[in-house]
Amino acid sequence: AEGPVHLDVVWKRPLGSGYSGVVKSGDRLVSAMADAKSDTEFLIAMDDTTGATLWQTATGKMMKGVNGSFDGPIATPAVDKVRVYHVSPMGDVIACSLADGGVMWTRHLPTDFSAVANVYGFGGSPTVCDGVLIFVVGSPAPTVIGLDAATGATIWTVGTDTAAFQSPVELEVAGQRRILVAGNTTLFLIEPRTGNVVWS
Repeated sequence: AEGPVHLDVVWKRPLGSGYSGVVKSGDRLVSAMADAKSDTEFLIAMDDTTGATLWQTATGKMMKGVNGSFDGPIATPAVDKVRVYHVSPMGDVIACSLADGGVMWTRHLPTDFSAVANVYGFGGSPTVCDGVLIFVVGSPAPTVIGLDAATGATIWTVGTDTAAFQSPVELEVAGQRRILVAGNTTLFLIEPRTGNVVWS
């Protein structure tokens, strides 16, 4: 019988505060974090081989943690081969170039959709599917929003259910790409390109 596999640490590095995970596109690892000294949140891209910072882009003022939570972003960014997409706890939706971190477009959920965050801020991680950036917002805004990934223009909105930190899940149903979204009381199966609700 073979023995246990020993995994060597190739590299490690500190990041700032927050709850964001790390996502990969090509040779880049992307995350979101906060820097308390500058009171700013950032998207950061790192080389997957060395961990070196390739770029770092400010995404707004740092969200202070409440009730013992960490400062900084809650959501994990989404990536495709061209852009990085992030929903900040302050409600800024930001698309940056994967190549150099340049801001390509922004939206503001409270202004554009009358969205109201809970005490911890906006925290649902987005996903990108068929050229549409999809994320869960909730009361009193639409439950789910689909934006054109290239331009940030609104393509569709779905539902009136409340939501907190839910994230859309991409899956295949009967050979078709679909998005499954849980609000606080309603489950939606959505066609990603059109926003058509297959069932709820």
